[in-house]
Amino acid sequence: MKLYIKDKMLSAHRNMHVLDENNQPYLYVKGKMFSLTHKRVITDLSKNPLYYTRRKFFHILPKAFIYDENHELIARIHKKLGLHHKFEIIGVNNTLRIEGDIIAWHFTIYENDTEIGTINRHFSFVDSFELDVDTLENAAFLVAIIAAMDNIYDSRS
Repeated sequence: MKLYIKDKMLSAHRNMHVLDENNQPYLYVKGKMFSLTHKRVITDLSKNPLYYTRRKFFHILPKAFIYDENHELIARIHKKLGLHHKFEIIGVNNTLRIEGDIIAWHFTIYENDTEIGTINRHFSFVDSFELDVDTLENAAFLVAIIAAMDNIYDSRS
């Protein structure tokens, strides 16, 4: 299943739209205006929160956090040093890794050495991402990972 995540143009809140393959809304990512940690909430179409993300404000190496709908920490995302863009997602239940290319446009998501999805980053006037996910159960969590990664990349500017 493919999902398309697009930053909403001219949004001070850093909102994103998540569309399915038929260009229909699938999820929403709402940002918080004037948030130093770039807080975002991932919601279903009924605006029920599924995940929350934020980045660490003071850091040496970029980090972001994902919380469940009850604000319980479920994953930490660490950007690894190196020429290629790599992330490690340490969660309560498992550990994922994301391996990207040198220019940070194409990523592969692994769970226990099994590919569970890919991310292709595009840029026109805004950042947009194409997520190819193996199962619907992983879709919302992987969208939360993309929002967290976007926060990490935004922290460098």
